[in-house]
Amino acid sequence: MPRLQKVILGCSLFLAMWSLAYGQTNPSSDSSSSPAPSAPQTTSTTTATQTPATPQAQPAPKPSVGFGTIGVDVNLSIFLISPGIEVATPVTRKSNVRAGFNAFVYDKTFHEDQNQYGGQISFKTFQAHYDYFPFGGGFHVSGGLLAYIGDPLTATISAANFKLNGQEYYPANNVAAITGNGKINFNAVSPTVTIGFGNIVSRKPNKHFTVPVEFGVAFQGSPKAHLNFANAVLCTTPGVPPTDPSCQATATFATIQTNIAAEQNKINNDLTVIKAYPIFSIGFGYKF
Repeated sequence: MPRLQKVILGCSLFLAMWSLAYGQTNPSSDSSSSPAPSAPQTTSTTTATQTPATPQAQPAPKPSVGFGTIGVDVNLSIFLISPGIEVATPVTRKSNVRAGFNAFVYDKTFHEDQNQYGGQISFKTFQAHYDYFPFGGGFHVSGGLLAYIGDPLTATISAANFKLNGQEYYPANNVAAITGNGKINFNAVSPTVTIGFGNIVSRKPNKHFTVPVEFGVAFQGSPKAHLNFANAVLCTTPGVPPTDPSCQATATFATIQTNIAAEQNKINNDLTVIKAYPIFSIGFGYKF
């Protein structure tokens, strides 16, 4: 049956062509039609161990200059040309404590109210300072104390006649000169304020030598003069015996004591200018 065979052949060709087209547009399940299941992600329950960083080598610390380091300064006070010595040690990074001693002795004859005095200036002082270095270098501001050792000014008196507060006095019978002594004191301890340059305990480890310079003032107060006469009797008329009405007991007679006090005031007034004592020194220091 030729006709029937043609029909069957045509249907077979149609089915074959359709099957080929379908296979190209819709791949079979054994091809990768769906994404392959990914491997399940597992969460690690262990914490990653960090390797510690290797420590960096640190530079060796510089030697420090601390309390107990000693600096010594030999200085010269320019005002009275008096030598001295000081010792200092650090307190903080910017401060020191410093203590020293100065001595000056000078003999001088001077006159007051036509009287001649054989005087001696003996400035022996002990000083203590607290130095502050605001910028950490050599410049410093200091406060301190100055204490006198002994009497700074002393004098002896020996004369054929002596004037007190304008009144002339003579020894009885003119047998001996009028003799006595005097002294001038200031405040026993006085505050000082100074500024300067140089640190005898330098914070630089390898610096040992310093040339410190300092100037300021000590507020030593007004001078206080004291006069004392060895003669038991003084007379206002020369050559008379001690029993003469012009003679008076030196220690107890009111007129003589009044004149002695007036003479002391004159001396004090002449010395008022030095109630503030200038400080100016230069030295040579070494740090051990």
